[in-house]
Amino acid sequence: MRYTKPHLSVDEQVQLLRERGMTGDPEFISRKLKAANYHRLAAYWHPFRQPDHSFRPGTTFEHIWRLYTFDRRLRLLVLDAIERFEVSLRTQFAHHHSLLFGPFGYADRADSLPKMTPEEHAEFLEKVSKQLERQRRDPYFSHFLEKYGDAHKVPPLWAAVELMEFGQLMNCYQCAPSAVKRSLAENHGVPSKVLGSWIVSLLSTRNICAHHGRLWNRVLGVRPMELPADRYPDWHIPEKTDMSRAFGTLRACHLLLSQIAPESGWAQRVNDLLQAYPDVPREHMGFPENWRGF
Repeated sequence: MRYTKPHLSVDEQVQLLRERGMTGDPEFISRKLKAANYHRLAAYWHPFRQPDHSFRPGTTFEHIWRLYTFDRRLRLLVLDAIERFEVSLRTQFAHHHSLLFGPFGYADRADSLPKMTPEEHAEFLEKVSKQLERQRRDPYFSHFLEKYGDAHKVPPLWAAVELMEFGQLMNCYQCAPSAVKRSLAENHGVPSKVLGSWIVSLLSTRNICAHHGRLWNRVLGVRPMELPADRYPDWHIPEKTDMSRAFGTLRACHLLLSQIAPESGWAQRVNDLLQAYPDVPREHMGFPENWRGF
């Protein structure tokens, strides 16, 4: 089937929304449609559409815009949490891996990254080497290259982790020996299998947030693993957490930050955001009924 919908001016978009039953000040709607395009906002008004494409009675553009601004602020809070976790993960991985294998142990695949194939390991080191070269103007890496570059193509791990993309760091964790994984898991307050799952999920969620994707009513394609009930009974009270929605990610972030940044005030900022937007439907985020806050 060919796509035949025509281009609509902003004024025509406003008119279409009004014809379908959405109410609101035309000037306000027009101004906001120039700031965030129709297709982006459509994801926020989609839950209020009826089978004939009209909107449920009482649907206002002002409410849709509040959903949009709430989601933006929610993404920034999630990004803040993931940044803190990512920095902690880099720090702790470098510490525990170097403690066992030395500063350049990661360059020797057999013991330090046993789950990488030789081809994957060679490609990984080549990427780190190129990332190091791209940072030649940075004073720290410039000093390393000038003083040690003749003997080392890659820097010590505690510097290398600052060059790696999050995906490379995730791969290092997945390919590391069990002793390294256990140490990192202990530092972050969860079992190593769960931590591995959360790293993958939070990387995916970070990409959604960094590209300004919708989080409020999204079903996550990569969901974090739930904590085991026998070791974490409080996690399952009052009911099972829907880990496919934003609430599951918020709970994971809350637990991680309680371990690595308890003074951050992050949980209170999440509570404050929810209190500032009481009209945002929480069930679309997977929140249980009568939830009282972090």
